Amino acid sequence: KAGLEHGFTPNLTLRSKLRYATVDADMLGIQMAAPLTATGELYRAAVQSDEEVAAFAWDTNLQYDLSTGAVAHEILLGADVNWNRSDWEYNFGAAPTLDVTNPVYGGAIGPFAPYVDSLQTTRQAGIYLSDQLAFGNFRAVLGGRHDWVETESEDRIGGATTTQDSEATTYRAALLYHFDSGVAPYLSYATSFQPTIGVDAAGNAFVPTEAEQWEVGIKYQPPGLDALFTFAAFDIRQENVLTPGSVPGFSVQTGEIRSRGLEFEARGQLTANLEVIGALTLLDTKVTQSTNAAIIGNRPQAVPDHFGSLWLMYGFDGGLSGLELGGGVRFVGASFGDDANTVQSDAYTLVDLAL
Repeated sequence: KAGLEHGFTPNLTLRSKLRYATVDADMLGIQMAAPLTATGELYRAAVQSDEEVAAFAWDTNLQYDLSTGAVAHEILLGADVNWNRSDWEYNFGAAPTLDVTNPVYGGAIGPFAPYVDSLQTTRQAGIYLSDQLAFGNFRAVLGGRHDWVETESEDRIGGATTTQDSEATTYRAALLYHFDSGVAPYLSYATSFQPTIGVDAAGNAFVPTEAEQWEVGIKYQPPGLDALFTFAAFDIRQENVLTPGSVPGFSVQTGEIRSRGLEFEARGQLTANLEVIGALTLLDTKVTQSTNAAIIGNRPQAVPDHFGSLWLMYGFDGGLSGLELGGGVRFVGASFGDDANTVQSDAYTLVDLAL
């Protein structure tokens, strides 16, 4: 990862960032191959997954600050390039049946047969322009970008190579008013376009995920107090969202998911040494369009209806200056494990510690 920043003049700044990353993931496991029988027999399969991913990202932009009358502008013009390469091999093999009423583990697995052998390369280029405006107590953002995406998928089992091209223009706009009392209501709108890397069980490349979001909220920073309180209500509609499919280890793209919710957050210094952060999200998420009419109106898999957290961090003084001790809890509501919403996972709580 590398970055460069250069100021040509006090009002004109160039920034450039570059990142390269690789990930190697090897997995060997045994999983369900069919529903549990009435007598307690669990039919299983062994799976092997070996994936190597490489990713390159480059972003360069120019920022120009100017004033037109009473309005101050912060204009950003830029371009970015992203390249991703995924080499994935997924194999199935035999595994012994398990009697869950009297389990005996172990036994031979395999032999394995290739199910997916895919090499996928995604190239994305984008240009963007935004303007952040300040006039009086108002703050506003206007922006847009255009993306071009090309995905090449090579099925090394079937011997076929397919290419998929996509492009889209997305926008964002927001307006905030800052009262002298520290209260700042705002409204924002945004659209998005995100390439989705991977293939389905048939080896077909996923199409990009697109979304539209409205958000309204209030921020409050009490004068003379090191604290910030925020409340937001949002509505998000996403198309072509990945969800687990009927074939274990593979995803499918659901037609449309709508997420509505409320978010609350409070953070600040209780004392000079003690910081607190609390957050709560309430979610109403539904499948609104799908090729499977039976799941329309259901909640997507693995999405809870609420989650929240409380975190405390204490920083020591004197001889222990620089030492911080933190702790908190996170709670996550119940969620479903299938599209039909018949399998439910209970809510759970996690405890975190940091030093």
